[in-house]
Amino acid sequence: MSADMKSGSPANGLDGKPQLLLTAVLTVSKVAVVVVAALTLVLSIQAGASLLKAALRSGAAMIIVGLLAWFVNWYLERTTLNQVQERFCAALEPGSQNAAEWKA
Repeated sequence: MSADMKSGSPANGLDGKPQLLLTAVLTVSKVAVVVVAALTLVLSIQAGASLLKAALRSGAAMIIVGLLAWFVNWYLERTTLNQVQERFCAALEPGSQNAAEWKA
C-alpha cells in the first residue's frame, strides 16, 4: 500500500474532511445542548418558577435537544460511512486503477 493511501491524502478522495465535519458537528451539538439547558434554567428562574420546576424544565429541554442532536449526528455519520464504503468498494473493483495498491 502506498504512503498516500495510508495517510488518506486527497489522491484517494479521503483528505480528512469527513472526520473534521463529524467532529465539528458533534462539538456544536454538545455546546447547543448545554447552552439551551442553561438558558432554560435561567429564564425559568427569572420567570418566577421554583428551583425544582426550573430544573425539570431544563432537564426536559436538555433531553429534547440532545435527542435531536443525536439524530443529526447519527444521520451524518451513517451517510459519511456509506460514502466512504462506496469509495473503497469502487477502488477495489478489478478494473479500477487503485485496485493494485489496495490489494498490495
